[in-house]
Amino acid sequence: MNGIVPIVVAGVSLLLNIVGLAIPYWLTGSQTVLTTKISLNVGLWMTCIDGTCIAYASVTGALNAVRAMEILGMLLLIGAMACAVLKLVAMKDKAILPKVSGACAVAAGVLMVIGCIIFAAKFKKDFSGYSFNAGFALPIVAGIGSIVAAVLFFLARDN
Repeated sequence: MNGIVPIVVAGVSLLLNIVGLAIPYWLTGSQTVLTTKISLNVGLWMTCIDGTCIAYASVTGALNAVRAMEILGMLLLIGAMACAVLKLVAMKDKAILPKVSGACAVAAGVLMVIGCIIFAAKFKKDFSGYSFNAGFALPIVAGIGSIVAAVLFFLARDN
């Protein structure tokens, strides 16, 4: 298998994680206040009420943990891709680089999924009646994709 395939899989996973990290659609729902129905979208960086988004002034430790897991996963995945590109371009004789890429990608995937688990455990009970949305799902898919990329990094061989 060519070394480019795992880089592409890791790149798609990285893109999904970045989008999931950025959008304010981790939880969505609506409430009726007096006689007015308002929609609420909750993200890692801001909350949007009827389309008006407000950045968080201060955050809880759990939200900081989710942010940290997702950002560390993203950075590890970038590191995995950098090692794989080095192997393809400059250091073709270094047999350790695909193993480093695979290990970084596994760690990235695990951190991305752990971030989502922390979010689900903490915030679902605080927002009962709300549902998980794309911002929550994308890092899970990215984490799974990162683990798939790790397997492909381990299986990649020189042609």
